Amino acid sequence: MTLDPDNLAALHFALADRHKSTVGLVVVGNQQVQTQLYLELKNLLPEYQFVDLDFKATPVVSIFHYLQENLPPQVLERKDKVTHLINVFGLDYSFFSYENGEAKPSPLVQQLNMERELIFREIPAIVLIWLGKPAYLTFRRYASDFSDWVSVVFEFGGEKGESYQPDTEQIRNLAEIKIDNTSENHQRIADLQDKLNRLDKGTHTARHRRDEKSLCLLLAQAYTAVGEYTKASEQYALTLRLAEGLQNTGTEIGTIYFYWAENEQHRRQYEIAENYFEKALTYFEKDESKKNLSVIYERLGSLYEYLGELGKAQAFFEKDYKLAEELYASNPRNESLKNGLAVSYEKLGGLYQSQGNLSKAQDFFEKFNQLTEELCASNPRNESLKNGLAISY
Repeated sequence: MTLDPDNLAALHFALADRHKSTVGLVVVGNQQVQTQLYLELKNLLPEYQFVDLDFKATPVVSIFHYLQENLPPQVLERKDKVTHLINVFGLDYSFFSYENGEAKPSPLVQQLNMERELIFREIPAIVLIWLGKPAYLTFRRYASDFSDWVSVVFEFGGEKGESYQPDTEQIRNLAEIKIDNTSENHQRIADLQDKLNRLDKGTHTARHRRDEKSLCLLLAQAYTAVGEYTKASEQYALTLRLAEGLQNTGTEIGTIYFYWAENEQHRRQYEIAENYFEKALTYFEKDESKKNLSVIYERLGSLYEYLGELGKAQAFFEKDYKLAEELYASNPRNESLKNGLAVSYEKLGGLYQSQGNLSKAQDFFEKFNQLTEELCASNPRNESLKNGLAISY
């Protein structure tokens, strides 16, 4: 079983070095995926202490009250940076009640809509809610205020034909629901726009502004997902103004610029993309987030390479590979960091080859091959790794 490396890197990017509370959803295809992803996150996020809560045998009606009453006192202490990551497992079993043998959404699902602000404001930690796909579909439908508001949502599927299923036959049948991603994305845009329209324009509380900012960011990302890049750009501009008004952290503002820059690349507005990547870099350098810096270095190097500015590309690729080596040296058992280092070697090898510096290109391709062979040996079913190795030869 191999996790999607791009999806894993994006999740890592979203969670690393947080200064404020974060609430996220992780949707998994099966139990094996959940276990593997959990172990990967523990390796990738050593800055956090993990607190694991399992509700399989403890049905709950209020997550917020359970967290307040059962978390250790040190988790609830206010700090300058987030120090704890709370994993909430087994909520699938609390999401359904039964009448005449039929599964229906439980009171917890609606309760979450009312608790979203409380969890964010009163629990100074990252709270990750882990769900199987059937429960997530129910969650999206009946707790849409909460699901649209959370900071991060990531899906990790299982092998073809597998799915994560709680034990009851009624819930198992929910897995048969088929979703057209395109229609779902357009429906999501409609739902988010409706929520924005329903916000009280005369209210100017901090909660109202946070809700508006979160909805605008989600709407911008949804527009990017369906290729409506101009509308996405308008929403990113609005999100940035709201974030600056809320005095969000540098990392949060840098993240907005990062996603906005990627959107501008899709629009082929490369000068604007370069400007926004540079702005994101400035904010990430202030926060000294090595993981975020590595991503920015790679994106800027790739952009400059595409534009034919090979000197600038080389400078950023070299920064990326040196930082990737440093990160990997700090945790050599982490396969995601090893893969990131391999990619940085491949990028530099390709650039030196384009410049006609074949001896340097060969050095970096050999390093890439060595790491990729090790990754292939530990992940023999990963075809993308094998294909990358074949191409490099």
